[in-house]
Formats: sequence, structure tokens, C-alpha cells
Amino acid sequence: MIDAFVGGLEMIFQLKPFLFLVIGATIGFWVGILPGLGGAPTLALMLPFVYKMTPAEAFPFLLECTLSVQRQGISRRSSSASRERPHPWPSSRMVSP
Repeated sequence: MIDAFVGGLEMIFQLKPFLFLVIGATIGFWVGILPGLGGAPTLALMLPFVYKMTPAEAFPFLLECTLSVQRQGISRRSSSASRERPHPWPSSRMVSP
């Protein structure tokens, strides 16, 4: 089992799969900034690019695209939630007729 783990790490940290991992992180970061796009649409948009890749290249690319989008959405939600504070008395707000 440890041999398989070490073999997988050696496969991922070769130049080409690691390059696709970095590219996937970059794309995921930029897609994560866009409102309304999450992990599933990003995965669907990136699928045509992985048809010519080997599994050792495609898996890190897609995984990092999806995870970067999810991390970006979580950080955006947590930062916006701290800025938007609810009004202490909701009934006292002005309501337009």
C-alpha cells in the first residue's frame, strides 16, 4: 500500500502532471471569482480539454479546477457575510409604498 502511495506521488510530481495541476489551480481561481459559476459548471467547461490528456494529467487538472473554485466561493461567502450585518430592528426599516 505504501508502494502505491509513493508511486502515485512520483507520478503526480513529474513535470507535466504538476504543470497541469498549476494550470488547473489558476483557471479555478479565475473562474471562482466569477459570480454564479461553481465547481460543477467549471468541471463541465473543462471536460473538452482533457480528452487528449492521460489520466495522470487530467485528474490533477480537473481536481484542482474544481477545488480552487470551491475554495474561492467559500472565502468570498465568509468575507461578504462579515460585512453584511442585519439591521437590529427589522420592523423599523423604511418601506416604500
